[in-house]
This record gives sequence, C-alpha cells and structure tokens, in this order.
Amino acid sequence: MRKSTFKKWRAAKREFETREAMKEEAAACFHEAGHAVADELLGEGVEYVECYRKQDDTPVLTRTSGLEAGGILSGFTQPKRRPFNSLDDLERESIATWAGPIAEELFTGKQAVDGGDMTKLIQYARHFKLSPDEAGALFRKTQSDACTLLNNVAVRAAVKEIANLLYTSRRISGDEVRAIVDRNGREQMLESMKAAPAKV
Repeated sequence: MRKSTFKKWRAAKREFETREAMKEEAAACFHEAGHAVADELLGEGVEYVECYRKQDDTPVLTRTSGLEAGGILSGFTQPKRRPFNSLDDLERESIATWAGPIAEELFTGKQAVDGGDMTKLIQYARHFKLSPDEAGALFRKTQSDACTLLNNVAVRAAVKEIANLLYTSRRISGDEVRAIVDRNGREQMLESMKAAPAKV
C-alpha cells in the first residue's frame, strides 16, 4: 500500500514538473517572439530565433549575439546587423529589448524581468554616455513605446503565431518571421509606432 502511494506521489510530482516546464518554455517563446516582431518592425529584421533544451531538460532560449542572459532562461533573437550610432538607433534597440518581457507578461500574466535584457539596456546607456537621469527618461519612454506596440492587435497576433511555431519547431528563420509579420498586417503594426522613436 505504501509503495503504491509513493508511486502515485512520484507520478503526480513528475506530471506537475512537466506542466511547469512546459509553462516556462511557452513563456520563453512568447518572450522571444516579442523581440523578433519588434526587431522585424523597427530594425533590419532577424536572422533566426531558436529554442532548445539543455541536457537537464531546462528550457532555454538563446540568440547568439552579445550578452548571455542570467538565470535559467536566456535570451535573445539574432537580429540582422544595423547601425547603432544615434539616439534614434538606441531607441529602436531599446523598444525591441523591452518587447520581450512585455510580450511574455501580456501572454502569460507573469511579470517578466529578464536580467539579460536589463543588462543590455544598461550597456546601451553606457555606450552613449547617458547620465542616470537621461537613461531613466529614455528607458521609461521606450518601455511605454513597447507597450504601445504590443497593444496592437496585429502585433499580438504575429507574436502568438511566432511563439507557437517556435514552441513546436525549436528554430525559425528570419524569412519565416518576416512572412508572419506580413501576413498579420505589417502596415497596421507600423501605424501604432508612427510616434516612435522620437528624440529624448
């Protein structure tokens, strides 16, 4: 009787852990899809978005550009190279950075503060030698711009489609991201961003 109870407990525990791992992986896919759509709309697009599992089965997302994010889930979509010489460039990059955690929170209801994303924002501020007040103002504005972007129905539809595809296929190309954005209405998405980026 005790063995049977213990087996049931272990099975229930495994099932719970599997469900939680799936939730974490889905959240990471939404996070990465947010970056990808913003990069596609505001930059030169992306090379690819990839999702894979470490050997211990912890879901991890990666983009092989720049920094490694801290914590269990790491991040970034591989954007195509683009200029990074002006405050306008900085604003576009910052909006794309905010779009990841905002998309994750929007679709999962879980507040997402990504250490890697925050580190990127700090490095951007240092690159342009912004004072703490200037950096704070810029990042508050770009966070708001990213929220405006993600509140667009067409943008949310594209993020959801990319996240679902990423969840099942593990890796999607920049061409696939571009096609999904076009199919969901690129012009409608860009309408929501006409006021951004504006100089601070």
